[in-house]
Amino acid sequence: MNSKNIECFIALAETKSFSMVANQLYLSPSAVSYQIKKLEEELGFNLFLRNTHQVELTEAGEYYLQEIKKLLKLHESILMKSIEINEKKNYFYVGLTAEVAVYHYAYLQEAFHKKYPNVRLIPVPVSFKDGCDPLIYKTVDIMFTYLCRTIPYPEISTSLISTSQFYCVINVQDELSKKEYINPIDLNNHTLFVSVKDAPWIQKMITEIEENGGKIQVKEVEFTNLAISMVKENLGVTIYPYPINVNEDSDIRYVPINSSYFVNRVLAWRSKDQNELISTFCDLSKKRLDKSI
Repeated sequence: MNSKNIECFIALAETKSFSMVANQLYLSPSAVSYQIKKLEEELGFNLFLRNTHQVELTEAGEYYLQEIKKLLKLHESILMKSIEINEKKNYFYVGLTAEVAVYHYAYLQEAFHKKYPNVRLIPVPVSFKDGCDPLIYKTVDIMFTYLCRTIPYPEISTSLISTSQFYCVINVQDELSKKEYINPIDLNNHTLFVSVKDAPWIQKMITEIEENGGKIQVKEVEFTNLAISMVKENLGVTIYPYPINVNEDSDIRYVPINSSYFVNRVLAWRSKDQNELISTFCDLSKKRLDKSI
């Protein structure tokens, strides 16, 4: 049985005309007849009743038509799924935080491509507020995030990439911008803009300030960039897990915070999806980022 035999059979069953099938499939009527004959010989029974006036399916032919259509539909579904699996195998989706995208992605992309020239690295923007959602909902294969965001998910595996102290983002007009480092109590009477109010280091910061008799007002904003904008307007300060390169004449400074609390940046992935690509990407990322920044 071959696809041409089946194609001719279905077309003849539907049109009941050798000449119409011949026109549709760009064959001669005799070629169509030959294909049907070969199929019947292979199956061992007649598919059609033929006379000089019409072509009709036999009872066995009718059943065969119904079932072969089901089989072809199943084959199409299998084929589409196979193509999907094959294409996914050739793509590797990486969730990138803004800092990694700006300062490290070009290196990671080039290094990864050298090892796997047939696998395309696809960058997907992610943020701290996303938590592990991109992994849970399978929009990425692996992602940069922070260890504290992965704790609620036992099905997620992680690899430590770097450990960083926190930085306070301060307007240069604020006296605190002249300091070499910031103690939590230094933020007494300041307004702190954050995108995630319940983050562990934010709560620890508030506790340290209050334990030393100080007070701080915490305001939650939707985006980290909005918090930075508030600092640029000298409306308060914000906390960042890494410094951003700024010009000498910039209106903000990134000053390290003198705290025992550090942020652990990790790569995270679904444990059941562990494979060579993930291991390689982790190794390349550690090589690039395995340092305090």
